[in-house]
Amino acid sequence: VYSLSVTVGIGHLNEPKLGLAAVCEKVLAKQLNDAVAIQGGTITSYLTGSSAQEFDALLQKVSSVLMNPDLRQSLIDDAAEDVARHTRDLAPLPERQWKLRYKHIAFGSSDLVWDAEAYIASVKSLKTEDLEAVVDTYYTSANIVIGVACDLPLRTLRELMEKYFGQLPKGKKQQFEKLEYTGGYAQLPVVGGYKTIAIGWDVSDLSGVAEANVMMSMLSGRLERDLANTGAVREVKIAGYYG
Repeated sequence: VYSLSVTVGIGHLNEPKLGLAAVCEKVLAKQLNDAVAIQGGTITSYLTGSSAQEFDALLQKVSSVLMNPDLRQSLIDDAAEDVARHTRDLAPLPERQWKLRYKHIAFGSSDLVWDAEAYIASVKSLKTEDLEAVVDTYYTSANIVIGVACDLPLRTLRELMEKYFGQLPKGKKQQFEKLEYTGGYAQLPVVGGYKTIAIGWDVSDLSGVAEANVMMSMLSGRLERDLANTGAVREVKIAGYYG
């Protein structure tokens, strides 16, 4: 099996309107060979694959979707409803609320909090022209990285990439200029019996990423051992807006 990933430089941190990244991801994932979509603060990745014999057809399909996605309003409405159900399902969970609240305050943006229903209302207001603007701005060759895992010779692979993705509009690499998390959820009220401690560092200028990952893994393991008998849940991760 050959694997293909398409990573695009858009996420909650740089979406021009609340919920756009989430809705666009769902609309496109189904068209990209039913790709699995993974969303981050500044990127969205689509993961798919095929047999070696069908790889050429897969590249053609993905290329066609990237250059001419189906952005009908009915598909957008279906995706928005899916986001709304997911949001309402997760919003009441204390662990989810704490995590999202921390994302809001990590860089001093504690006032930037939307409640779940306001977020859902924004998601459901999205139109075809909103997604068209996102595709035109972010789904360009300068803002996309294609990843492939296969046993093809590198020269053959380069020829395939040029054949199928060489016609993508060049565009320009998009930079995010704000550090604010836009995935709105209600600000957490006091919840009896639930405590949390969140400690973060601004890692946007981090150098020595490999060493930092090793250190974070060691920290995670140490916390797991030290907190094993307390019933506490620990999470240690690195993200540009998370810490």
